[in-house]
Amino acid sequence: MGDSDDMKRLLTSIRIMTLALLVMPSALSANWLIKGGYSYEQGDYGSDEDLEVSILSLDLGYFADVWGFSVYLPYISVTGAVTFVPTSTNQGPGRGSGFGSGSTGSSTTSSESVTRSGLGDVSLSISRAFFPARQGGFFHEITASIKLPTASESDNLGNGETDYSLELFSSVDHGNWTPSFSLGYQINGDPAGSDLNDIWFYTLGTRYAISRNTGLNVAYDFSQALADGLADSESVSLVLDWQWPEGTTLGVELNSGLSDANADTSMMISLSKRY
Repeated sequence: MGDSDDMKRLLTSIRIMTLALLVMPSALSANWLIKGGYSYEQGDYGSDEDLEVSILSLDLGYFADVWGFSVYLPYISVTGAVTFVPTSTNQGPGRGSGFGSGSTGSSTTSSESVTRSGLGDVSLSISRAFFPARQGGFFHEITASIKLPTASESDNLGNGETDYSLELFSSVDHGNWTPSFSLGYQINGDPAGSDLNDIWFYTLGTRYAISRNTGLNVAYDFSQALADGLADSESVSLVLDWQWPEGTTLGVELNSGLSDANADTSMMISLSKRY
């Protein structure tokens, strides 16, 4: 396993993305969203040793009327003496820390700290939006996602299994406040020697418009434990975002884990552009 394997996985993901975009409906209102992000998290995840995790990510989105399609491509670097195998690395504002909450809980400890890096598991999603019929009404969105096993199993960056999830997101504008709620269910594949649970997860949050272009987001994230005997995932996040009329958004997130399933602390910086 090496750089050539990472390149093969990346090319496979790009082929899948291209095929999906070709079958997406076309519309006059269609647009693209490109989002780059960097996240760093640190914690012991319930073990005796600390881990440091860095993720460079690229989100590619295509939206046509009420339909949307997106591809999430992560590059992961993990440093520590404890080896965890993540089942999910998808992160974003108000989503909490995806690495620690996705670990299977099985781990090994080496005598010295090592660094593992490479392409993570690629995620594909398709969404359907339901816009409010009147001002002040509820916005809803249903998203179906699939996590592909593109990460290296030998480097313990993935478990080689495919996961599926379905999520409902709802929000409503109330003056400067925009409360939101999401509820989802994830079906996890079982790697050799493990029996992972299918889990429920939800997020409670709100955004406050400080000004026309600036917002402050606060969220609480929860998901059930992936295996019996492990802690549920709980975290809180604080996100500050700046939006410009040209469709550019800058976001800075601080996250604190509330259980052993999460990183102790994490931060994320993202920059997106809509075309």
